[in-house]
Amino acid sequence: MNTSFIGRQLHTFETIDSTNRHAIELARREFVEDGTVILSQEQTAGRGYGSNSWESEKNRNLTFTIILKPDFLPVQKQFFLSMVISLGIYDFLILFNENISIKWPNDIYAGDGKIAGILIENILKTDRIEHTFAGIGVNINQEVFRSDAPNPVSLKKINGIDYDLQECLGLLCSKIEARYLQLVSGKETLIKTLYTQNLYRINETHCFSAGDRFFEGRIKGIDEFGHLLIEADGKTVKFGFKEVSFKI
Repeated sequence: MNTSFIGRQLHTFETIDSTNRHAIELARREFVEDGTVILSQEQTAGRGYGSNSWESEKNRNLTFTIILKPDFLPVQKQFFLSMVISLGIYDFLILFNENISIKWPNDIYAGDGKIAGILIENILKTDRIEHTFAGIGVNINQEVFRSDAPNPVSLKKINGIDYDLQECLGLLCSKIEARYLQLVSGKETLIKTLYTQNLYRINETHCFSAGDRFFEGRIKGIDEFGHLLIEADGKTVKFGFKEVSFKI
């Protein structure tokens, strides 16, 4: 793997319940190197945020967790971890399709189809982040999706090509590492700017739902804590995770 530290330590499994769960248990039990990757060909209980699950056909996609130690990053800036992981996946996928965007807060889209998802869990120590567990699922070669997810898509469905998963993993890890190292070097303004520029339907008028309320608005970006900023009725309102969604 052509990286400095992400994926240099690689734990591979045929089947596992959840790579995030395994990574968290591993880090609690013993010392793990920064950038360790837990990869499984199949997850029996792959997770998204909240009660969401992640469907992935065995040996057809990438499902893995990166263990990071961002103790340089204050807790209040933890959304930057989501931004750099999202941008790394974006950088990888844009090599294969030009219509890639980041759907706040934790999905990557190809056109109007969901092609990747992220689940980030942190272990905090006082005002710093001791461990980050970045769970990543990218649809690579899967052609049939059986869950009730409304819009899954894969590189194979888009381009009609089977991809080498090992090569994809190495390339993806290198892209994520490059973005993470930008964060380490303090390039927060650049990261936030690029993340905002590549948001799904940025500055487009669209219908949203918030609780039992429906409204039209335009995504304008995010604030310093990762809240989504939507302009509606002449004012800008901020929303946290699960407080707002696109109206399908």
